[in-house]
Amino acid sequence: MFTGWRSQDWDGAWTMVRIQVPESRRSLRQKIWSQLSWAGFGQVDGGTWVAPGERELMSVLDAEQLEVSPIVICGRPQPPTTDDDLVGAFDLDTLSAEYAAFGDRWQVFDSDAMAPVEALVARVKLQCEWLGLTRLDPQLPAVLLPQDWPGTMQAQLFGELNQRLGEREAPVLDDFFAGTLE
Repeated sequence: MFTGWRSQDWDGAWTMVRIQVPESRRSLRQKIWSQLSWAGFGQVDGGTWVAPGERELMSVLDAEQLEVSPIVICGRPQPPTTDDDLVGAFDLDTLSAEYAAFGDRWQVFDSDAMAPVEALVARVKLQCEWLGLTRLDPQLPAVLLPQDWPGTMQAQLFGELNQRLGEREAPVLDDFFAGTLE
């Protein structure tokens, strides 16, 4: 959430994971799919997932999830497959709309007019909303994103507003953590 924006040094490699989970283990399949999604993988089809760059699957899935023997391959797509085909595994239209809605809500926000306690509450809301967005964003390299990707501008808005709210809340922060804030 605070580490900055996507890497610009992508080498063109993708990680592809193929997982076949029997219907009798549907709950395990759902757990695996959830873990892959949270790790920035997009679902190409039923059991095939992709993510840009080389990814270490052992750090994404636990021992039970690895029992289904996933197939993991890292490399560049070969014709007729293109990077655009793989980017299609990610719902960028919905994510773009979410970023735009974030900007609509927070761009008009006036932190200078807030009391310190109000700034503290607003900053918590801001960070919770931004965390939700960053967990949905697969952090694709910029070269794979549409021009004028709204996530880039909203990341800047988040950083600036988070800092301003932090400065406004500073007088009451110690009292908040001490449990003495009224």
